[in-house]
Amino acid sequence: MSLRLIQIIIVVCTAVLAETDVGGILTRDTRWNADGNPYRLSEDLVVERYVRLTIAPGCRIIVSSSRPVDTTITQYDKMDMKYTSIKVYGTLICVGNWNKRTVFSPDTADVALPAWYGILLDGADDQFTEIGHTDITGAYNAVTIRRCSPLIHHTALERNHTGIFCMEHGSVRVYNCFIGYNTAAGIRFDGSNPVVRNSIIVFNRNNGVWCDSRSKIDFAYNCIFGNGDGDLLDCDPEIGLPAKKNKNGDSIDIFNNLRQNPVFTGSPADSTSRLNDLSVPTDEVRIKNRAIAAIIHEGAEDTAKSPPSPPPVQRYELSGYSPCRDAGDPSSKLKDTDGSRNDMGIYGGPAFIDRK
Repeated sequence: MSLRLIQIIIVVCTAVLAETDVGGILTRDTRWNADGNPYRLSEDLVVERYVRLTIAPGCRIIVSSSRPVDTTITQYDKMDMKYTSIKVYGTLICVGNWNKRTVFSPDTADVALPAWYGILLDGADDQFTEIGHTDITGAYNAVTIRRCSPLIHHTALERNHTGIFCMEHGSVRVYNCFIGYNTAAGIRFDGSNPVVRNSIIVFNRNNGVWCDSRSKIDFAYNCIFGNGDGDLLDCDPEIGLPAKKNKNGDSIDIFNNLRQNPVFTGSPADSTSRLNDLSVPTDEVRIKNRAIAAIIHEGAEDTAKSPPSPPPVQRYELSGYSPCRDAGDPSSKLKDTDGSRNDMGIYGGPAFIDRK
């Protein structure tokens, strides 16, 4: 093997194994770009007040499941003392886009227990703090909001202990999110006044939405379904109670919330809907009378027997049978990119949400 070839192999291997270590206390504005991927967070990260952390589209942040204890950083509870967290007292701008989502995930494949604490927004700058087109998994609380009103949109919070935990006037604004497969709750509210629109909150192990007697939630045009111990706990009794039908003919409550399977493309519910849809052409392999079938298909082009492969299915993409299509908030500023009424979930609505 030539020396030149060995040098090339070393360079390629180094590039593959390279990662950017992050953590500690940020005292000046910082930006992470996708060319620094992956970012390895092995200790608490603190964004000080009046400091901005910008995470560009396509960044991948891998969080270590173990970390050194730093007694100089305030810890909020026992779980925070145990796991790595991102604490934001200043500004966090973490906004991907349709094709380049930002991803936070743990360095372990064990999903039975939390592997990190999550993102804690404590008194963060309401005017600029935003999480959008982002995926967060494996955390104790994927996002904790305290004493601030950040914007979270087009974000998937899944396989955490809790998806969103709002406390002490943590009045988050949530639009077009997927919050599912979490353990304790999809969203928990404690002394907060959040706004939740056009989001899908499904298949959480215990509760979908967990409220308290102090919180006044603005919860409308969402889909809640299939949460193990109940879709709603201690919430306004009229939330989720069928009261009327929407333009698609589906039952909704007085706040226009659905309680039906959202039917994602490729899901068992999607397959069942296709089987029950008599308007869908029968698959040739299911035809019983092939003599009749031969007459029907006589003269057809060969290409008709081998249709082109469908485009790849995106995670949590709504099926054509989904009741969540055209069922979101009809406000003009929340329309889909094609100008139609908002589709619930992470692929509906405008690319960016107007803060006003």
